[in-house]
Amino acid sequence: RKTTMIYYGIPMDQYRVADPLPYVVWVGKLEGGKGADWAIDCARKAGMKIVIMGPPYSSNHMNSAIAPRLGSDVIWLGGVNDAVKALVFSHATAFLSANVDGWVELLGIVNLESMASGCPIIAWTKEGNDKSAVLGDSLIEEGRNGFLVRYKSSASEWNRVVDEVAEILRTRIPTINREEVRKSVLTKFSQETMAKRYVWFYEHIIKN
Repeated sequence: RKTTMIYYGIPMDQYRVADPLPYVVWVGKLEGGKGADWAIDCARKAGMKIVIMGPPYSSNHMNSAIAPRLGSDVIWLGGVNDAVKALVFSHATAFLSANVDGWVELLGIVNLESMASGCPIIAWTKEGNDKSAVLGDSLIEEGRNGFLVRYKSSASEWNRVVDEVAEILRTRIPTINREEVRKSVLTKFSQETMAKRYVWFYEHIIKN
């Protein structure tokens, strides 16, 4: 049954599927709660490079949690445009959609951009009342376009999550079909779908 929920729409033709290269990606504002430092530890545990994209919204967090981790296996590109972001996504083995404790991601357009590029997602969600939107919007179809990692608190489960994500990267991500990842967002989150939903909604209001 149709509802009034109208999701984000993205221009699917700006993203393409390509063969993966041995690196993962993290995208977002570099500030406490977004989990870039957690993603870095996960990538290193899996023996993979990680590309970080995003501006340093918090200089304290950047200087204390991110800068000390930078190196040949942790590459920070700073803020990037859509073309660079799409290129990095298209070749990334996976997108680590991390968050820490109180941060609840309200969908996150980068999740959709990653999937439109065929890049599967490993998404964090904290157990409890404030669940990540990757659950609320049924964004992740486990085994088809990514996997969910559930945790109780970053303080108590940091190391366990690092081990779990590293294992998913090594054994489960390689089983995902990148074309299927793209298809999983094509019908629900394309610009065309969003436009059709708005037309349906306006017609519904007019008729009622």
